[in-house]
Amino acid sequence: MKDIIGRPGTKLGLCLRIGQCLSAFLTVATIMYPSMYKHSPYYNVADSYFTQFMGVQFISSFFLACIDVFAVTMKKDLRASPNLFTSILFVDGVLSTLLFGATCSRAAVEFYYIFDLKSCTLEDSTCRSSLVYVGVAFLCCFLSSLSAYIEFFSWPSIIFHDDD
Repeated sequence: MKDIIGRPGTKLGLCLRIGQCLSAFLTVATIMYPSMYKHSPYYNVADSYFTQFMGVQFISSFFLACIDVFAVTMKKDLRASPNLFTSILFVDGVLSTLLFGATCSRAAVEFYYIFDLKSCTLEDSTCRSSLVYVGVAFLCCFLSSLSAYIEFFSWPSIIFHDDD
């Protein structure tokens, strides 16, 4: 079977992981910015879940990026270990689904503050920064979903790989 561009262990796969890792880090850094975190009247349960989950996404993306760095620098093919690839696929699939749920819940809260309560305007720096981190979180969600999608469709070539 043909190789799919962007699968784990390739340079493009490494770029996807680095993008996931950076966007998750930027989201958490924006959330934890001291002036916003301490005095925000908008911090709620959705933010707490979202913050914790983005931390998990950062750690997972960093760990999987380290695996990709090892595979690229040592020129190792991850197709040689289908169990590792299957676990990467499982972790990425579950995390991308949960990330989408967390990001949508935070976006819904932001929508509520802006349009229903009308307590959040673009002149407010707290509101602007929360809009920024929701946008960056959707970027992380897109990259994570793209990575899971690529892994899902390259999985049969990993499982049915012959060493000819």
